[in-house]
Amino acid sequence: MKRKRLLVLDSVKEFICVRAGFAAALITAILLGTAGCGSVTQTAGLAPIPSPSPVPTSTPTPTPISTPTPTPTPTPTPSPTPIAGIFTVTPGAMSVARVDHTATLLDDGTVLITGGFSNTFNCAALRTCFIQSSERFDPGSGTFAKGPTMIAARQQHTATRLQTGVVLIAGGNNSDGFLATTELFDPATNSFHSSGSMAQGRRQHTATLLNDGKVLIAGGFFLNASGNKSLSSAELYDPVIGTFSSAGTMSTARTDHTASLLKDGRVLITGGNIPCTVSLCGLIDAFATAELYDPATNTFSTTGSMATARFQHTATVLPSGLVVISGGQTLDAGNTQYIPTASIEIYDPATGTFSPGGSLTVPRSSHTATLLDNGQILFAGGFSLAGTQADSLPLKSAELYTPDTHISTAVSDMSDRRGLHTATILPSGQVLVVGGANGTSELASGEIFK
Repeated sequence: MKRKRLLVLDSVKEFICVRAGFAAALITAILLGTAGCGSVTQTAGLAPIPSPSPVPTSTPTPTPISTPTPTPTPTPTPSPTPIAGIFTVTPGAMSVARVDHTATLLDDGTVLITGGFSNTFNCAALRTCFIQSSERFDPGSGTFAKGPTMIAARQQHTATRLQTGVVLIAGGNNSDGFLATTELFDPATNSFHSSGSMAQGRRQHTATLLNDGKVLIAGGFFLNASGNKSLSSAELYDPVIGTFSSAGTMSTARTDHTASLLKDGRVLITGGNIPCTVSLCGLIDAFATAELYDPATNTFSTTGSMATARFQHTATVLPSGLVVISGGQTLDAGNTQYIPTASIEIYDPATGTFSPGGSLTVPRSSHTATLLDNGQILFAGGFSLAGTQADSLPLKSAELYTPDTHISTAVSDMSDRRGLHTATILPSGQVLVVGGANGTSELASGEIFK
């Protein structure tokens, strides 16, 4: 199956299924054109109150025998009903529809949108499909404004806000291939400028801001003349001098994994896969393994494994320090194809183990997970194969997960189906959802969850 992310070179078209599964088929199709209730009378559960005893008229008057009044059974106090959030479309839309872009909250409360991919342009000239533009979302007006142009067009890159407020844009790919270059966005000057290059071009990697201000770049995907390759290498970006250095090697080469900064400063790496196909590699895979990066020693070490192998999943660090792993794609029983999973697992850094954390209301992959101010997690969109053709399209649905109870509850749908979109929590506590694909085209629209 073909997939747009490997449209870079004709010689690698058979690798189009790099991220595999139904999501690849969907995006490839885009790119190629190719109960009311009755009334209830509450009587049950209450003992009848007896009629008063008649007053006797005979003399002498006997001493009345008191009849105890039965104690009514107390009516149970109903559990409070959670306030279901709703999505509303933003007054403005982006100037360009895009998928596989980034969205980064800036210090002034605006959101920087960079890069991505869009079939809106004339993709007969492939170069134009990779987006070089940026935009800024203003929560006050609910509108997007065109931003400066990046130095290079790129998709499936990372964007990390540094401690200075400057944003590091790293890697990705475009029609020139896989990028090792990086650039910095400076909000003070509203401009991009070049920074150091990584030792290895990569996309679908992770970028994690460490407590010392450096950025850990780990894993990802690379393609060269010898074929596709997931990466086990990691690099450290030092913003003071603007250069990269080696950060050791992971125990497993990983693409579409997650990386989460723990409270003790270490980084938890989970899942991922090595993108390939049965016809090309003789296998498909997904990883249940996890490992920890320790900045103090600049090394990786293994930790407990998940019960479910997965990639294109999410990882959310809770205020307690626990990490919630949700959804993603996993392998079917015969290890012949990828299928989305609804599984949720929770990692405890104190024990280095994963435990069951309930389930999503529907299986999801390439969805978003946003920690809200009240401690719940908003899961939105993504892809699902629930048995019908319609379900293989991106999802409109969203749900709220409560970590304390391990229960996830559906909330109102988004205005459109979305996969490969972004979700960013705003200073107000609301969540901005932007772009993605709906099964027919890429989206320029945004919406707010509140």
